[in-house]
Amino acid sequence: MWTIEQITVEGAVSSDAYMSDGKPVVGTRRGPEGASFRLYVTGRGMLDITDTGHQPGGPHYWQLVINNQVYWYDGDGGPLIWIGTDGSVRVTGDGNDVGCQLLPLPEILESDLALLQQMKSEKLIPYGQLQPGERPYSSVEDIAAQYFAFSHAWSDLGLTVYDWTSADFFRMDIFHLYRYTAVAGQPLDDNDIIQGIWTSNWPPYTPQDPTFMASLMMSPATSEQQVAEQYQDVKRQMQTYLDALMRLTRSSMYAMPRTSTLAKPMLYSGQVAISNLGQDAMAVYFEQYPGNAGPVGSPMGMSIDEALQGFMSPDSMLTLKSFLSFTDSAQDAQHYSNGIIVEMSPPVGAVVWPQCPYLTSLSNSATKIEYTYAPGSQWEITGSRKETIGSKTYTVLSMRDCLP
Repeated sequence: MWTIEQITVEGAVSSDAYMSDGKPVVGTRRGPEGASFRLYVTGRGMLDITDTGHQPGGPHYWQLVINNQVYWYDGDGGPLIWIGTDGSVRVTGDGNDVGCQLLPLPEILESDLALLQQMKSEKLIPYGQLQPGERPYSSVEDIAAQYFAFSHAWSDLGLTVYDWTSADFFRMDIFHLYRYTAVAGQPLDDNDIIQGIWTSNWPPYTPQDPTFMASLMMSPATSEQQVAEQYQDVKRQMQTYLDALMRLTRSSMYAMPRTSTLAKPMLYSGQVAISNLGQDAMAVYFEQYPGNAGPVGSPMGMSIDEALQGFMSPDSMLTLKSFLSFTDSAQDAQHYSNGIIVEMSPPVGAVVWPQCPYLTSLSNSATKIEYTYAPGSQWEITGSRKETIGSKTYTVLSMRDCLP
């Protein structure tokens, strides 16, 4: 265990620094092994402090890793932290003198926040109806204040994460997956989006449900043609809104505290999350998918076996187009899977998961374990196999998180 004995923020006051656990920065005893905390300094940046417990071969028994720099101690550690105006960090105490830089705070565009206000005024966020067992955003808003106090828009940043954990993930995914990202202007794949909405079949989230369709700026539909007609009227505004929401959600997730790889050595995901899209949609999650180059109007999708022989072959690098969520249990991933399971390993030597925060503290469900990668996250595919579990055969993808 360890306690920050002192923090000095050059040219500012100590209240500009706060901890992700919501407790006082100085004088709070923290740990245990496997715990990771994020120190925020308003206007400057972030510092990850991860308790890696006992590690052999060092000058002392216990170890902390502070933004990838090692701090050793015996008994109860007592680091003293100094932060410069340029974001430089010096940590002393227990015989250490460790230097590093703060991680930068995320970019948050005021124009995106303005669009989010429009979405709120039009009741497009949060999702319009809670299901049994779900909780309102107001019940987790204090956690948003705990994480995002560095920004005047802390509540809105928390709302974007909360919204991703709701049924609104559908619209975020479908408007970012089905886009020709290698074509100038990144036009939408209209036909696949329309079909995805029309074939949505996870009650009550169907095209006949008023709340579900309202989340897409549409009314209930009884035919694919009705979906198509409404889609043409709203697609540009939805794209504008969802692009802004994507940027804000990505920034929010980037700022959230990290999970140590000691606590969670592997993560798992059952895919494809939107089950009516089918396994062929897995390939479309990645920037390297050849169909991103069009031609515009051509259907998007590729069989997983074909993808694994091509751009998803072993040792290939992949970049996400949309968000993609994981759990910490292979059994949970199997439950959510409709034929594909992703097994994720952390970067070699990493003490935290660098690209995917734990979202459950801000989720609409207190019991749903969720870690999420944002668009732009990079993975390496290290292999694949077919595995039969019970009566069902899965394609298992082995991936490694590769921080850019």
